[in-house]
Amino acid sequence: MTSDYEKLREKQLEFLDNWNQSFVIPVRKEKGHCNFSLNIRYIYALRIDDLTFFANQNKMTFEFEHFMDEIIFRDIKRG
Repeated sequence: MTSDYEKLREKQLEFLDNWNQSFVIPVRKEKGHCNFSLNIRYIYALRIDDLTFFANQNKMTFEFEHFMDEIIFRDIKRG
């Protein structure tokens, strides 16, 4: 049986994927932006390995911004 936390985590993983597909990818293509931020209230149930997998899969890095309570994802620049 799946715990409430795991159900919430799965919903937030789905949210993260939808955010990537509907916002991040189109903005990268259209405007060439390389920084994207997401408030932690949207993804508070995700684990570090979830965020690391998401960032690696999309060739990005991420860091936590304490002042704004955001996770900031950045494209990895190719040299």
